[in-house]
Amino acid sequence: MGNWVLESNTIVSHVLCRDLIDKEWDRKLQKSMQENREYIDDEVHKCLPNTVFEGSLHFPEDGISTFHSPFHTKDCIRVYDAVDKVLYTGDNFGFEGGKAALWGNDILTFQRLETNKQYDFDICVSGHTEPQAKEIIVFLELALAEAQEKQIDG
Repeated sequence: MGNWVLESNTIVSHVLCRDLIDKEWDRKLQKSMQENREYIDDEVHKCLPNTVFEGSLHFPEDGISTFHSPFHTKDCIRVYDAVDKVLYTGDNFGFEGGKAALWGNDILTFQRLETNKQYDFDICVSGHTEPQAKEIIVFLELALAEAQEKQIDG
């Protein structure tokens, strides 16, 4: 909803994200106005992403690559910064009860973890947790194994 603040900049999204913002704008704004009125400025207006992609988008001069990553929602993306070795994973993982957690414990969850491992990163940033060192992958593998074991023992 805050894209309008960056209106004069390049705003990148997956094509599905742009479509969702466009279709859901009025409903989401009304809901937000009801639930979060104290945080919303009266000047809010719809501002759609002005650069969209389907599979991936690369900015070679900056060492930035974005990839469609439909794990949490169908319009999710990941962003990889090869220069600073940072992987932004969006909402692919977080922490629950002080432990690393991948949301879900099915084959998609495993694939999500495996695809994150292909990048040479030092820092991993999720949408709902503080930045993590690369070792987060080990903790996520343990969390996935525990979830799968509970499912089997079930």
